[in-house]
Order: sequence, then structure tokens, then C-alpha cells
Amino acid sequence: MYIYLTKPVIPKEHGAWPVLIIPILAGSLAVTPAPSFDLWAMAALLASALFGFLAASTMRVALNPPPKSARERFIIWAALYGILAGAPFLYLVTAGQRPALAWFIIPAGLLTLAYFWSSSIGAKRTLPFETAGLFGLAMGGPAAVYLQQGALTMDAALMYPLCLIWFMDRMITARRTLELMRKGITASSALERASLFSAELLTHAAALALVAMAIIISGKPGGWALIIPFLAATARNAFDTLSVAAPTDPMKVGFSEMRLGIAFCILLIIMWRV
Repeated sequence: MYIYLTKPVIPKEHGAWPVLIIPILAGSLAVTPAPSFDLWAMAALLASALFGFLAASTMRVALNPPPKSARERFIIWAALYGILAGAPFLYLVTAGQRPALAWFIIPAGLLTLAYFWSSSIGAKRTLPFETAGLFGLAMGGPAAVYLQQGALTMDAALMYPLCLIWFMDRMITARRTLELMRKGITASSALERASLFSAELLTHAAALALVAMAIIISGKPGGWALIIPFLAATARNAFDTLSVAAPTDPMKVGFSEMRLGIAFCILLIIMWRV
């Protein structure tokens, strides 16, 4: 067992980390807390979410370990990650006096089961299951708002679709970028590139419309400022279309999306507080 503990299991699902962390940071830092900002609550939620994701990812591998790999190693680390995720979560529910946080276990559990099932049938990276994963990871936003405000407010209800729409929009564009890269398809003009990404550009337009609808329904004062963070994606799409140059490194695509996600998070926090 000691040998297994000296070799931590770190899943290679790099794209999930920004989707996991950004909603929690935005939900914690954007809203007006009551009565004051709770740094410990944000740290505990981040720890619970990060270790929970590690536990689920490691258990998925334990169910179907790579050849010549010891299943026990993955089981041990999944259990350890589970404990590290559960401890801060229980603290928040009990000592942190946020009992409604327990309700988030239900959708998180259902989506985790779907995650295991998609992996078992080899469909984990298909659009439906990646979309389901985003529905789960974006829940960190409203959970963070609840921790800071002590109630399931309209702010929490609004934070969820904003985070979800952002990451769904970017996921669809990134998938198309990687697809064209694998096929070696490039564009010789801005018009041709716009044609290649026509569905993705329409998806972005629909995303902006959905954001506007969410803001209207929420009735948030000054809520129209929340459109501005999404214009970062609009500017990025315009730049990529006009530059024509196609990326050749999947890692660079991932890091580029990560930087854009950080910009979205910062702008969302600022615009929420305007």
C-alpha cells in the first residue's frame, strides 16, 4: 500500500480544470456576500470540488485500469481523494451552517454515474456526455454564491446559466477547431474560415441571446453589463476568423481557451459588481 501512496494518480483531463475552478471563483467573488466575504468557505468548496473530481476520475480508471496497472492503486487513491473531498464538504454543511449545499449531491451524483457509464461504453468524449459534464461542473457557480450569501438567491440562479452558456459555447468551438486540425483542413481566406465555423458562430450568437434572456428573467439591476464578459468570446471569434491562421498544436488550443476563460472570470466579477 505504501508503494501506491508514493505514486499519486493525476487524471489527464486538463480541460476540466478551468470549468471546475472558474465558476467557483466567479460565484465567490462576484456577488455581494452577507454579512462579509467568507474566504474559508470558498477555499473549502474549491478543495471539495477539486478532490471530488480527482476521486471520480480516479475511480473511473479503477473500473477499467490500463494494461499492467494495479487496480488497487487507483482504488486507494480514489478513496483518499474521496475523504479529502468529503471532509471540507461536511464542514460547510455542518459547522459552516450551509445545509442546503447537501442538495447539490443529487445532481452531482447522477452526473458522476453518467460519467462512469459514458466511459464504460467509450462515449466519454462525445458531445452529449461532454455537455452533461458541463452541466455538472457549472454547479460550482451557484454553490459558491449560496455559500457567500447564505441563501439560494436569484444571484445563484443567474450565475449557473452564465457559466454554463460560456463553457458550452467555447467547448463547441474548441471541438470544431480540433476536428479541423485532425483532418488537416485549413482556410485561405476569412470568408472560407467563417464558412468552416458557420455553425459555431451561430451557436455563439445563440449564446448571446440566451445570456440576454437569462438577464431579463433574473431582473438583476444593471444586469446588462453581464453581456460584456461574453464579448471576449465574440472578439476571439472575430480575431480567429480574420487571422485565418489555423492552430497546429492541441495543447496551445487548450491553453488559449484557458486564458480566455480567465478573462471571462475576471470580467464577470467586475461587471457583476458594477
